[in-house]
Amino acid sequence: MKKKAGILTFHNANNYGAALQAYALQTAINGLSPETETEIIDYTCNGIQGQRSLKRVIKKQGFVSAVLHWPFTKKRIKKIDEFCRKHMRLSRRVQSREELKALAEEYDVIISGSDQIWNRKWNGNDDVYLQDFHDHSEKKASYAASFGIKELPQQWKEPYRKYLSAFSAVSVREDSGKMIMKDDFDIDAQVNIDPTLLLTSSQWNSIAAPTIIDKPYVLVYMVPFQKSVLEYARKIAVQRGLEMVIVCKSLKKTGGIFMGGSAVEEIIALFRDAQCVVTNSFHGTAFSVIYNKELSIELKNPRGYNLRSKNLLRECGLLDGSEDEGEGILKISCPDAAKTEKRLAEKRKASFEYLAALLK
Repeated sequence: MKKKAGILTFHNANNYGAALQAYALQTAINGLSPETETEIIDYTCNGIQGQRSLKRVIKKQGFVSAVLHWPFTKKRIKKIDEFCRKHMRLSRRVQSREELKALAEEYDVIISGSDQIWNRKWNGNDDVYLQDFHDHSEKKASYAASFGIKELPQQWKEPYRKYLSAFSAVSVREDSGKMIMKDDFDIDAQVNIDPTLLLTSSQWNSIAAPTIIDKPYVLVYMVPFQKSVLEYARKIAVQRGLEMVIVCKSLKKTGGIFMGGSAVEEIIALFRDAQCVVTNSFHGTAFSVIYNKELSIELKNPRGYNLRSKNLLRECGLLDGSEDEGEGILKISCPDAAKTEKRLAEKRKASFEYLAALLK
């Protein structure tokens, strides 16, 4: 009998990395188990919905900033939605727990992850990603789910304990998540790589746009906008005679070529064709690794992204770079492609074995 799998993730956030990891997990499962019908559950949590409401963005950012950015925000979300419709198989749209409960009956397994789906700051305190809407423990699993923080606030622990104890298999993305699962809930979780890393550069090239910038450039990929990251990249561009290409959500004056409203396929191409990358983003780091790019990562990001980036580099054997303490930048100057690919192959093997077990 043909199996059916559902994926619960942030596929429709105002964030390129979220869309890319969702696509990657579905694509990886399709390649691993072609006989399994895999859908991304088309659900939008409260936290993600807040990115799509001008009223709520105004409340968060203030009237002037929100209104000035809104046309750009709408364009970016439209591009991401177009990517989802073109490249992903989505379930019917569901909004309520009743609709989710009915949909759950159609799946043999429901996989929560990846991305920061278990971070209540991002999901709007939504327990859907803990699969609170159905009672089929044998169907509940996660893949490379992230809490996005090193320690859980006390008030989060009870609902997590209640729902995660019912999961048949738990996979997290970071060692810190494994420690949370063990120390707080006595659950042995497996650490697996982010879905974007399950796909090879050749697989990403299959959907990437043609070359966009026909001159050598440094790609500046920022989540969030950080002036220090921009200034560091500008130094590299001047020293090496490179163009500067900027991807970020901010419309602040940046100089260089602004590509913050690009299609998702164009973002892949920008990583593929860059001479080097300067970033403060986890997925910016991931795609730099996939394409074996010279890389500079800001370590002092107040949102904590760079702890996760550093963990990723450690897993890939790339932490032999030098850190500029004065500017808080970790530099990976000459990545060893063969060494990196060998480490990634090992990580992929373990991750595919975990996914295969879920689909039996």
